[in-house]
Amino acid sequence: MYYYCSLVFVLIWRVFEYPRFRLIDLLTPLERASGLSRELGVEFYIKRDDIMELALGGNKARKLEFVIADILRRNCDVVVTRGAVHSNHVRLTAAAARRAGLDVYALITPPGKPDVQGNILLDLVLGAKLVYISLVV
Repeated sequence: MYYYCSLVFVLIWRVFEYPRFRLIDLLTPLERASGLSRELGVEFYIKRDDIMELALGGNKARKLEFVIADILRRNCDVVVTRGAVHSNHVRLTAAAARRAGLDVYALITPPGKPDVQGNILLDLVLGAKLVYISLVV
């Protein structure tokens, strides 16, 4: 058991060795789910990643800190990503890329142009160039 705990500790601290491009400054709060806590008979909290300061939040922002840092380390100037129409991933990637001064292209499925609303509108406002494609399996 001791070896396992030591290994986990070492692996957790190795994350700090990787380059990181800070996208979020605040810790996301925990909110008590009082109804669920009462129903389950335990204290139950929800981590509120939906209220992060980067493009309306989401759990992908932490991963993107490492992805964007790696892209910058490689001296790239364009990020290409893909996702479905109204993808939260595409929205956050566009925001992260633009914050780092990078251009961003998003390959969007399905093909055809949806109404410009929701995440599609935010993608465009964030400067993403949207390319509508069909998936070939």
